[in-house]
Amino acid sequence: FNIISIISFYKINVVGKPFLPEDILLIGDALEIASYGNLKIEKIIILQLIITIILLIVQWLIIQLSKYKENTRKIARGIMAVIAVALLCWACCFNWTDRVGFDENSYRVEDNYYIYGATVEFYRNMHKLVQKPQLDIYSEDKLKQIENEMNNLSESNEENRENPNIIVIMAESFTDITQEEGIAFSKDPLPTYRSLIQEYAHGNIVSSIYGGETSMSEFEFLTGSSTNFMYGEKYPYAQTIKGNTESIVRVLKEQGYYTTSIHANGGQFYNRDKAYEYLGFDKAIFIDDMEDLEEHYEDCVQDIDTAEEVVKQYENMTSDKKFIFAITMESHMPY
Repeated sequence: FNIISIISFYKINVVGKPFLPEDILLIGDALEIASYGNLKIEKIIILQLIITIILLIVQWLIIQLSKYKENTRKIARGIMAVIAVALLCWACCFNWTDRVGFDENSYRVEDNYYIYGATVEFYRNMHKLVQKPQLDIYSEDKLKQIENEMNNLSESNEENRENPNIIVIMAESFTDITQEEGIAFSKDPLPTYRSLIQEYAHGNIVSSIYGGETSMSEFEFLTGSSTNFMYGEKYPYAQTIKGNTESIVRVLKEQGYYTTSIHANGGQFYNRDKAYEYLGFDKAIFIDDMEDLEEHYEDCVQDIDTAEEVVKQYENMTSDKKFIFAITMESHMPY
């Protein structure tokens, strides 16, 4: 319980979210993120550990000084263990989906962390580690009908199809701050962006995540799978993708595109090295594959280096049809 609460304490400080069971799947990534946070041993943590040690010593003394026989002690311990487990189960189930008036859409782990504590929230979310059954909202006949409709539509548009080269750049932390109410600006902070949307097609999207879990937005874009249908799974690259997965990458490959991903971070982070392969990328570029990098800011590769890598990979492709998916890093840290 101490370990869970201490890890949650520091994770809240770094990314604003508590320690949950699925975080165990990415423990190596968590340690790397923690190194960015300049974490220090807080007085409250020292106090917690001191109190814990005192309680353990008192418990040991009570056991040693008690005159009960060993069998009696074992029975007492067993009874207390059952009561403790029962209390924990009750606390974890309280306010869950079977409670009258509970709104799953408004449930926020961060809020309940403050109300019920780190341990309760950790155990209450253990169910997310269990593989969930596939959705049954579509029958096999319905899926065949949709497939036939799409094939007919595709054939009718075949003659007019264009095959442009496609470059997607997912800009970390990018947002149009002028949309925020109550803030005035002496000049437009995004002049280049504004000039682009005046000339080209554009629109707005809402990210499903904030302050971490970046791979979630990647997964949604590349597969079209909404996280609303993922039973609360936060790390699709580690929890959901177990083998070859349908994606926009595979669709483009079928149309003759050569597909490349670029991310200026380690390939093991969020399990991207395996996930990109399962999604169908022909080539994946990570930080170890990039050369002549400028000095990093907060350990994050500068956007100019990512841009130069995009140009380099584009020019080196021999295919007439090119698809590049790049993710920036410079504005990633600190949170």
